Amino acid sequence: MTRFEKDLQRVIDGDEIEVITERRNEIQALKDELGRCKNNFRSECLAQEIASRRNEFSLIINRAV
Repeated sequence: MTRFEKDLQRVIDGDEIEVITERRNEIQALKDELGRCKNNFRSECLAQEIASRRNEFSLIINRAV
């Protein structure tokens, strides 16, 4: 099981607030790192990771509602 699948299962089991908070903090940490990053390749990787996490976050939010 991937982390996304585990988090989705946690949402189904009733831990929506904890999962959403963890995911939101994780996205913010990646954004902060992107702001400090001076390596272009690493910046592109971080941007892709942020986009992926945002997509997962929106899927989790939709499932929680």
